[in-house]
Amino acid sequence: MSQSESFPFASIPLQEGVLPLGGTESDKATYAQRRAERKRADAIVRPLLTPEHAERMADVARTCLTQNDLQRGIQAIALAVAVNPSRPDWRQLLDRYMDEADRDEDTILPHLASPWFLFNPLQAYLAMRRQRLSNHLIYLTGVVHSFPQRDYLEHWVLPWLGSRSIRELGVSGMQQFFAALLRRYPEVDQLTDQQKEHLRLAVRRLRQVERLLGYDSQLHVLRLMALGKLGHFAAAVREAKAAHDAHRDWHSAVAMANAIRRNGRPLDAIPYLRLAARYDAQDVSALLEVGDTYLTAGQWNRAITAYQRVLHRHARHPWAVPSVAFCRYRLTGDRKFLKQLRRLAGSRGDVCGIADFFAGLKGGHGPSSRHRRAQELLALLNESG
Repeated sequence: MSQSESFPFASIPLQEGVLPLGGTESDKATYAQRRAERKRADAIVRPLLTPEHAERMADVARTCLTQNDLQRGIQAIALAVAVNPSRPDWRQLLDRYMDEADRDEDTILPHLASPWFLFNPLQAYLAMRRQRLSNHLIYLTGVVHSFPQRDYLEHWVLPWLGSRSIRELGVSGMQQFFAALLRRYPEVDQLTDQQKEHLRLAVRRLRQVERLLGYDSQLHVLRLMALGKLGHFAAAVREAKAAHDAHRDWHSAVAMANAIRRNGRPLDAIPYLRLAARYDAQDVSALLEVGDTYLTAGQWNRAITAYQRVLHRHARHPWAVPSVAFCRYRLTGDRKFLKQLRRLAGSRGDVCGIADFFAGLKGGHGPSSRHRRAQELLALLNESG
């Protein structure tokens, strides 16, 4: 029997979980066994996530249900719906297994069931049926982050969202859900017809969320992102302006700037980026955007002024320093600025990566961005001759 023919397994393997501190030798042995089983299950199942295997697994799940072989059957239907979570007959079959899990969850859908990328979505699906998705949504978004081609969010959660579920998930849950959903979508010229449908529904749901939960700056940005991806640039600008007029803060100003830029008018976005910098005297990201916009437009003096404002707030900022050197070289032709740019491009940056990691957590630029930015700008010089 080949490895693929051994799936679904006779019993559901478990993830290893976390090794308990101060655990006994028995605890360590159990942990090691589960870890080995998890790795084995992952290696067997990942290649099976194809339409052909999904059809076969759905047939296996039907047979197992009639034979009351529920542990094998739930693994089979989990794989089928991973490949196509929207297919109605497979969803009906999944619901029958969820009915069994309601009666005996420890056996049918045990905690830490493996493979995680099949069972975490089922845990979230069961929670959704019980109106408790807020505690399990992270299981679903985590799988989608690792497997962007999986359409659980579009076919399970997005159509299910209503007044009750929106209130149950709350603002933080809605942020988590829509951020995970929208980041996977390309721009309008690359969207499929089905993706456009999903995005239009997402926009409607986001408007419903605002009516029910009130204005939230991050959800507002996500709605504008969805409108932009649909190519509704003028509508995004109108909504962004209305939000900024009502909520004058850093988020609404940046959202307005981004909507204008998406509408093909990058220089017109600059006044709103400057407003954002005024709203938050500690922030430098909006000023960096101003500098980058002017740099792209070839307006070297204005770019230098913006980057110098960054350096006034954050001395030796790793993005601003090479950007100033580049602009001064383009403005004057003085080769000392070219040498500076080359020296920055050759710098080692953050060797151990810790400073870059913590800077990234805050959405900033770590030390290594200095040499990456310098290398990027040198490439621009080479392209321009």
